[in-house]
Amino acid sequence: MKLISSGYEVLKDFARRGIIVKKLYATSRTPDGVRLCKDLGFTEKIVPGSDVRRFELDLETSNSPFAQEYQEIIHENKQTDKEVKRKSVSIKPQNQEEKSKKDPTIKHRQVGVNQP
Repeated sequence: MKLISSGYEVLKDFARRGIIVKKLYATSRTPDGVRLCKDLGFTEKIVPGSDVRRFELDLETSNSPFAQEYQEIIHENKQTDKEVKRKSVSIKPQNQEEKSKKDPTIKHRQVGVNQP
């Protein structure tokens, strides 16, 4: 069980860092493995002629508690990203005169004015 819980912690860490995992896959030949996959919300994918049972968990659409917590972390990160983008976009551009006040290397030239 430690392997499963540690793997889930890694998955949640990925979500916090913005690394999105869409699906998880598993295989099993044992009754315990099959039961574990089903308990975690995986759906079985039948492959004719194979003695290995294949499972898939769609992390974007699954209703399993395992996937729902992951979805919440992704949703929270998207909200935080939107807020950060909104703040960074709100910077207003400077006109040439404001830029020259801050940067003394920018010089103004008046066209058509007689200068001594």
